[in-house]
Amino acid sequence: MALCALARAAVAAGQSPVVADAHAVLQRAMAAQGGASALHGIDRITTAGLGHRYLREQSERPEGPWFVNYEQFVETRDYGRSIRLHRSVARGYATPNWWSDTAWAATPMQILADSLAFTQTPRGVAAGTADAAQESALLMALSPERLLVTAERAQDLTLLRDCVVHGSPHHVLSFSWRGFPVQEFVNARTSLPSAVRITRTRPASFFWYPWGDVATTFWFSGWTLERGGLRYPRLLTVESDGGPDYVWHVDRLEINGDLPPLPPLTDSLRNAARAARRSLDELPIAQAARTAQSLAPGVVQLANNWNVAEVELDDGVLILEAPMSNGYSSQVMADVSTRFPGKKIKGVVTTSDSWPHIGGLREYAARGVPIYVLDLNEPIVRRLLTHRHSLHPDSLARAARTPLLHVVRAPLTLGSGDRAVRLIPYRTATAERQMMVYFPARHLLYTSDLFSRRASGEFFLPEYLAEAMGAVRREGLGVDIVFGMHLAPTPWADVIEAIDRAISSR
Repeated sequence: MALCALARAAVAAGQSPVVADAHAVLQRAMAAQGGASALHGIDRITTAGLGHRYLREQSERPEGPWFVNYEQFVETRDYGRSIRLHRSVARGYATPNWWSDTAWAATPMQILADSLAFTQTPRGVAAGTADAAQESALLMALSPERLLVTAERAQDLTLLRDCVVHGSPHHVLSFSWRGFPVQEFVNARTSLPSAVRITRTRPASFFWYPWGDVATTFWFSGWTLERGGLRYPRLLTVESDGGPDYVWHVDRLEINGDLPPLPPLTDSLRNAARAARRSLDELPIAQAARTAQSLAPGVVQLANNWNVAEVELDDGVLILEAPMSNGYSSQVMADVSTRFPGKKIKGVVTTSDSWPHIGGLREYAARGVPIYVLDLNEPIVRRLLTHRHSLHPDSLARAARTPLLHVVRAPLTLGSGDRAVRLIPYRTATAERQMMVYFPARHLLYTSDLFSRRASGEFFLPEYLAEAMGAVRREGLGVDIVFGMHLAPTPWADVIEAIDRAISSR
């Protein structure tokens, strides 16, 4: 949904008051929300309530329906000391046994202090990610109580053309936050802000970095008159890249109350948090390359957050998966040139539509490497390869090269003889958007993202195992060993045993 439909002409006379400049709009907005002195006087605010997040990046289909995670939260934002604390309990898809757990699970407390991110669990405090630090800082800068103050302090505040939002005329303020463009939409009738949109990159996010320029819109609604005359929106609805992201419903609000105690943030923790401030492109492949495991002659798996396999064909090398980032893909290709000298990269296979799995595809496209993609995933891959990357152009944005896509609609064999591999769509319920890769001469099967094992050795979700077994039987495959995006080489007998155990225990 577009944020605003631009009027064909200026907003008609009588619909909105005449405004001279951006600061006049801003002053009226401050007055409508309770006054500039009230907004400047907020040193600390605590909100509590309910929320839910749509896990678009991990759902069965990019266009939905989406898995949802629910939370009860308490958040404190201290502006004098630049501290944000977010405490919550959760239920839903992001919890370990989402299909059976009925209790709320405590989540790590998120801490922002001195522009550094940390998390706290019962086991202690750990350094957070650069993306968590950026998100916390953004939520403080564009929060309902701080947005107008942030705009007031911007050096480049300007007034853009009026537009219509949800049928009502709006003034549009423009400014920058940390170099990213921001537009604030102020209702011309009420002078209250309806929304704020920021377009940015998130280089440390496994989910959002591959998409380059991402527009995030914060919608403010459910305005209430609070103690002291402040107006506050009790409903925050967030959209990112044209789709739903999360919703917070505030049912408790406290202004200038006490700051909850902070855990000790030692120098070593702070140094670790500073070291974590890097993009996904900077994640090294060295450890994965050193510990690479040979699964069969010419088949090597590099284990990381998301595994990559290098497969020697009779006339080149095929790469299974392009996860995380363009920088990681560049390192994988460099590893191929060292591990298989003189061999040309014949293609890269992406077997899933989960965002971290396709995060490095743009680098392969920029270098003219053929990309093999499941037919159902063609739309999201094409959208990724054509998504705008203007704030920080990557190699594909600079090269403007047409990607070489090979769409897999039925089982497809690449290579020949003992080196042949077969790409096979699952066509099952939960693996609708995934493919298997079968090595006939090796009785070896790559299972994509369909299942993994926990530290206890237990497989994750019997349904996934049953679907894999059904697909193997349907295709008449002889399998001895399976491996996957999150699965080390595993005897197929272990899978059969796990399914039998799951069925008998139910």
